[in-house]
Amino acid sequence: MTLISAGITILLMMHSASQTPTSATPCSQSITGQAFGFGGSPEGQLSGSSTHIAVDTTGNLFVADSFNARIVRVAPGGALSSIAGLGGQRMLGDGGPVRYVEPSPDGVAVDRGGNLYIADSLARVRKVTPSAVITNVAGGATLYGPLGQPVAGFSGDGGPAISGRVLAKEIAVDEAGNLYIAASGGCIRKVTADGTIRTLVGNNSFTSLGALSGIAVDKGGNLYTTDSTGNRIFRVTPGGVVSVFAGTGVRGFAGDGSSAASAEFNQPSSIAIDSAGNLYIADSGNFRIRKITPAAVISTVAGTGVGVIAGDTGPATDTPLSNPRGIAVDGAGNFYIADVRTVPGAGGGGQVRIFKVTPEGLLSTIVPAMGNINPRGQR
Repeated sequence: MTLISAGITILLMMHSASQTPTSATPCSQSITGQAFGFGGSPEGQLSGSSTHIAVDTTGNLFVADSFNARIVRVAPGGALSSIAGLGGQRMLGDGGPVRYVEPSPDGVAVDRGGNLYIADSLARVRKVTPSAVITNVAGGATLYGPLGQPVAGFSGDGGPAISGRVLAKEIAVDEAGNLYIAASGGCIRKVTADGTIRTLVGNNSFTSLGALSGIAVDKGGNLYTTDSTGNRIFRVTPGGVVSVFAGTGVRGFAGDGSSAASAEFNQPSSIAIDSAGNLYIADSGNFRIRKITPAAVISTVAGTGVGVIAGDTGPATDTPLSNPRGIAVDGAGNFYIADVRTVPGAGGGGQVRIFKVTPEGLLSTIVPAMGNINPRGQR
């Protein structure tokens, strides 16, 4: 099984081309944005914020519909159902039925046992078992401001993750059940299977990886992260050694057919790894999905480079993508794309469609674009 997490796009000003991992005080930035809210898109619809996806061993796709504050399951046949959340961002539900949990979700990941992990907007990581019971696994000491927003802070290394402060943005799980958290501020933290948390990159190692917008882990325990503003892909070894894996740092499009080190990206967001070790990147600003082989050769595997909504079947490289943000890969080598078109004036909402691409490169639509849905379910 491929254990991946798909990620969130963070659209900020571009770093300079010379950016490298920096000495800084990461892991200590506040998360801004809506503190509380209510979604309300109908049961069979997704808001335009549905950009974080993961897939389990049976082909069920899990979508973090952030603005509607819920997790939506997409069955292999395309049927949608809400499995967690009722539309608010209150902290409810630990130890009880998942249906009554209401924080706004960001990243999602699935482990080998079918447990679903959710990084929510209230700076916690929560776990949903196959029997639909939810518990907190990281971030129990997080403090909140007067509007309910998580307050900057960092704590917990060497102790229980549920007693630490964690500003989680994206998450991944490896085959041993270790949880990896890409946190606000450009750091990476690890929660072992026994619940102990430590920092791999950031604060204690005095290194920041920039605006992390995706994280994935391979069978060897190597982590791969996307820096959406620095336009690079970093690799972090199990020992915490950081290197640039792909990208020159220049914002643009270049490199297909050659070494990933010489490639150019434009706001890369989500990232995923298949069982063969191929890395898939949602190169959002280039309107493409790109693939890096174990031999470090990069190519485009979906999208034409033109950002429009057009086409829903056929060769993936002949199908335009509007704004690919989420990506996940299943055990059979199929990959899934959450493609979004933001609608001006819709308060962050828009159209979202989810594609499936086979190992042969054929694209089909799993979830079609369903109207101009804003965060409050209005058309």
